[in-house]
Amino acid sequence: MPEKRSNDSQKPTSDSLSLLIKEPKNFFLRRNFVNIDLEVMNKLDLKKGDIIELFGKKKTAGIVKASGRKDRGLGIIRIHSKFRKNIGREVDETVEIRKAEVKLAQKLVLLPYGQDRMSINNMVNNKEIIETIKQTLADNYPITIFDKLYISTSFLFVTIVDKYIIASLIPDDVCIVDEHTDIIFMDDSAEDYYNKSYNLFKKELELDSHDKNIWLSLGNIYKLQKNYEEAEEAYNNVVELDPKNYWAWMALGLIYNQKESYDQALNAFQNVLQYYPVSSGKTTPIPLMFGKHRSLIKNLGFTYKRIGEFDKAIQTFKNIIDKYPKSKNIWNELGKIYFRKREYNEALKMFKMALGIVFDEVYFLVSPLSEMKKILLPNAEQSPEFLLMNKHHQKQFLQDNQYSLYYLAKTFKAIGNLNEALKSCRECLELNPNFEKALKLQSELLVNGNFKSLSTGENKNQVKFCEKCGREIQKTYKFCPFCGSE
Repeated sequence: MPEKRSNDSQKPTSDSLSLLIKEPKNFFLRRNFVNIDLEVMNKLDLKKGDIIELFGKKKTAGIVKASGRKDRGLGIIRIHSKFRKNIGREVDETVEIRKAEVKLAQKLVLLPYGQDRMSINNMVNNKEIIETIKQTLADNYPITIFDKLYISTSFLFVTIVDKYIIASLIPDDVCIVDEHTDIIFMDDSAEDYYNKSYNLFKKELELDSHDKNIWLSLGNIYKLQKNYEEAEEAYNNVVELDPKNYWAWMALGLIYNQKESYDQALNAFQNVLQYYPVSSGKTTPIPLMFGKHRSLIKNLGFTYKRIGEFDKAIQTFKNIIDKYPKSKNIWNELGKIYFRKREYNEALKMFKMALGIVFDEVYFLVSPLSEMKKILLPNAEQSPEFLLMNKHHQKQFLQDNQYSLYYLAKTFKAIGNLNEALKSCRECLELNPNFEKALKLQSELLVNGNFKSLSTGENKNQVKFCEKCGREIQKTYKFCPFCGSE
């Protein structure tokens, strides 16, 4: 059995030519097309549409297209700037080419990178996106392992370019894709996912250290592994290459908050606002669609809150409310700040506003289109809008309600209205019977308020007795709110 060839060790044969790289004259030249003159085509027995291998720092493959008469005899090849990244070569450097032997790809594993899309998580294993990728590649599009792919997809009338690295290719050769090719994404739940991703990104940086999207993805891996020093360095490389990069500044702000470097965090978030003001009258950039401004200003408000600048935090959160009036968690944050300022009446208003929101418009909008198109009958206790949310946003929505009720109970307690406090606390525990803070608060209210037994009237069949302290508690509780025992 012959030894498997590695991608970097493959060398051109004698049936090859060395050409000088130049920029394409045609701006609209497809990324994987290359222009070479007819003399070169004749020497290598090539015709228009044939696939060739290109050897630079690594191997890739492209489709031949004849160049103009002025290029004849010059020994040059015109290659798209993005396509040059796949060979690790630039203009005025040489590349070896030869005619390729093309095989049919059986399996293709892709690693998404960069974050120009609304959410990488929303696209992984999405059948519609896999179908779009397959349709793009099925048009005689040659690929090799470790190639970078740029796939255009449409989302809510906007064209977005998704970026991928070919992490695995079977067979490991120049391939084309058809309808039978199995295309999947790297499994981010696998134990070795981060190591594989890290190695791929480091390999790409050896070819092109100025690729901001690779640095961004590398920073994301470091951040997920809580290696904040390395993540900070990677994100700083991004903003050096692209000072207006929304994602890198946001990530830096979150890292500085984690490190309690609040001045640096404020600077990072304010840099984003400098480049992407909320109300500039200009078209909103793609990274800030669907509530990304809200995320930015929310983190800015959290930072002001952490350093005790409550008035600035309030004004910052109100800027979000002006644009997104149905943001439950922002109403909650305003309520918590007013509570800390002991402005209890204002706090009550904020928490009640949060509870009065039937659904969060931003959570609703970012639900996958396939879910939004479903016809759901309102035959459940939740509203149809709630059912249209994806599971993550449903959980967040209920969690926001839970915190609204908990802090509402705390505020009622602070102003001495213990009956309303206990009522709000019990409603909170109906959403989450094991919410420890609410259990503790209910215990304090029951002791301090000298309330009547739970086992009267309608509640008689809904209580049990704690085996440790003997007090009456609701049957749904896994822990006693009085003594804390199971």
